[in-house]
Amino acid sequence: MEGQNIENTTLKDLGSNNKMKTANTGKILFDGNAFNLRQHSPEVAILTFDLKGERVNKFDGNVFEDLENCLEIIEKSSKLKALLIRSAKQNSFIVGADINLIQSMKDKEEATAAAAGGQKIFNRLEDLSVKTLVA
Repeated sequence: MEGQNIENTTLKDLGSNNKMKTANTGKILFDGNAFNLRQHSPEVAILTFDLKGERVNKFDGNVFEDLENCLEIIEKSSKLKALLIRSAKQNSFIVGADINLIQSMKDKEEATAAAAGGQKIFNRLEDLSVKTLVA
């Protein structure tokens, strides 16, 4: 991929197939409880969402912490031109927020603060300077 125009890159070039087996190659940049970030090539990274110990991916405070750590690494990478975001779960990408987390919130202010924190992280993802693809 190095030296290739990223505009003409396909999912196949990024190592995508039905089972995404080749997405597990490359240098590990971050390996958390929910996210794994790998340098697939000098210009391409693969961010895999796979909440350990759970049948599905869902958002909670620890998941957002992992995602923030990955975003920090991506933001600091000067050579990176593309990011592929994928799920390692078989039947879904993400089911939403952890219902137990929502039920544990004591009042409107706590819920509002949690929602604002999540939105801030998603805004960082949206504002990345690299091309982003979700598969």
